[in-house]
Amino acid sequence: MKAKTTPQSRRCTSLGALAGAAVILCASEGAQGQILLGFEGPSQYDGASFGRSIIPPDAMGAVGLTQYVSTTNGAYAVYDKTTGSKLSMVSDLAFWAAAGQTGTNGETRIMYNAAASRWVAVSSGANSMDLQIAVSRTDNALGTWQSVKFQGYGGLGFGANASYPTLALDKSAIYVGTNDFAPATQGGVSFRGTTLNVIPLNSLFNAGPLTVANMRQFFTPCINSCLGGGTDRGYALQGVNSQAAGSSGKVVANSLFINDNVVFGIYGLTPSSAAGSTLTAPAYLGASLSSYGGPARQPSTTNPRVINALDQRISSSVYESQGKIFMLNTVDSGSDFARVHYTVIDANTNAILSEGDIGTGNFDYFQGSIAVNAAGQLASGAHHRKGLTVVVGDGTIE
Repeated sequence: MKAKTTPQSRRCTSLGALAGAAVILCASEGAQGQILLGFEGPSQYDGASFGRSIIPPDAMGAVGLTQYVSTTNGAYAVYDKTTGSKLSMVSDLAFWAAAGQTGTNGETRIMYNAAASRWVAVSSGANSMDLQIAVSRTDNALGTWQSVKFQGYGGLGFGANASYPTLALDKSAIYVGTNDFAPATQGGVSFRGTTLNVIPLNSLFNAGPLTVANMRQFFTPCINSCLGGGTDRGYALQGVNSQAAGSSGKVVANSLFINDNVVFGIYGLTPSSAAGSTLTAPAYLGASLSSYGGPARQPSTTNPRVINALDQRISSSVYESQGKIFMLNTVDSGSDFARVHYTVIDANTNAILSEGDIGTGNFDYFQGSIAVNAAGQLASGAHHRKGLTVVVGDGTIE
């Protein structure tokens, strides 16, 4: 990555809170991307100090103009992005109380809207059927935040859960996807489908109070136990982060039925309203995804396999830059080791431009993260048994 200002300037991006640590990747003029700053982010122990010891911690992070914000299920922290100095750490409950909400069930996602110079966070509400969004009033994450809450999934009248909220934004809207669960009877749990919440940008980033007026919710049901017969919009829906102007957006997700990803479009958007928006039919990408990554191994002979590498879902953010869309899945290498699979597609045609696995040897690589700047330069990180791996590229991953 190459800065466009003085030789002393640095352009930094966040790889999130990988392996319990915050990772800031920076590049100086004329230099290749390199990790110049690393520091410990909030951990499960920090959450426990607030009486919020939650497994998994669901660590997330985002980098802003001068700060890095990292969130877990239990603790939120703000750091100086130049020095790594911790500026604040509070419980997740305290953060949402200050923003105007009561309680949270975690699963926070956070991003920095550079165009608006504001932070935005989403999490599950105290009632698991609800979602809540908070937006900072300035670029200072230590300042005032406002929030709004809405029902993400109503279920069958009891026990509904709008789970695993995702977060993305473009020039028109914010996209929050959920995996929806509801029991058929009291005490049971069953996957019911997915919801895509499309909220017009002005509803959250205007000067007034936050609102979800003129939003649109698209529910895609799971039919026949998701064994086929329904529309396959995938699960863990990820809106595509984009700075391209226009009245449409895109969403990608891992297929419910086959080892592939799907993509579909959203049309009829304006920054003031998503009420009249519509979805296109989903299309398979034809990605070469192998089966799910198996449980990842700990570096221990007595306890060698205890980490859940989850499944094939696209767990990281998805970005569009320079006419390309970048995404990551976790897959199996074919020899029982997890790998991070990258896919790069043409933003206009959805044709695959490049794909492949990140990871080597008898190691597991899983739950990748990715950041892409306006020049199409990217950085990707992944957990593996010795910590984390960082890959830097110019838009073509090799």
